[in-house]
Amino acid sequence: MAKPKLKLESLNLMEPSSSDLDPATLAEMELAAACLKIRFLVERGFLSLAVEKLEEVFSKGHQIKNLQNHLAESATALLQAYEKSKQYQTTIDIFKQYEGILGDNHIALTLAGSSCLHLNDSQQAESFLERAVQKGISYPDPYLLLGNLCAQSQPNKAVAYYSQYY
Repeated sequence: MAKPKLKLESLNLMEPSSSDLDPATLAEMELAAACLKIRFLVERGFLSLAVEKLEEVFSKGHQIKNLQNHLAESATALLQAYEKSKQYQTTIDIFKQYEGILGDNHIALTLAGSSCLHLNDSQQAESFLERAVQKGISYPDPYLLLGNLCAQSQPNKAVAYYSQYY
C-alpha cells in the first residue's frame, strides 16, 4: 500500500505572512530553520553538507543572541557525529572553529577532549576535559575520561576524578 502524500495546505498551519513580521524577526526565523536543517543533515549522515550549512548560518547569525543556543546545539550534534564516526581531528577542528559559541558547552568540551585522547594529545585533552568538568558538574563523561587519562601515571589523581562523580 502506498504512503499517503502529505499536503501542507491540509495541515492548515497558521503561518504569519512576511508583511506581519519585522526584518529582524524574519532573519531569526530563517536562521532558526537553518539550524534545524543542520540537525536533520547530521541525523541523516550528510556531515559535509551539515558543515557547509553550519558555516553559512554562523556567518549570518552568530551575533544574534537568541540563536546562539540553536547554533551551539547544531554544532554539538555535528561534533557528536564526527566523534562517533572516529573522525577525531575533524571533531577538534570544528570545535576550535566554533569555540566562540561552544566554549561553555560541557558536551562539546568533552567530545573535543575525548577526540584529543584518541589522537594521543593528553595535554590538550586534559585542558578540554577540565573545562568540561567546570561547566557540567553532573555530566559523568569528563570525570571518567580524566580518570582514565591519569590512571597509569597518577593513580591518586585518577581515583579523585572517579570519586568526584561517584
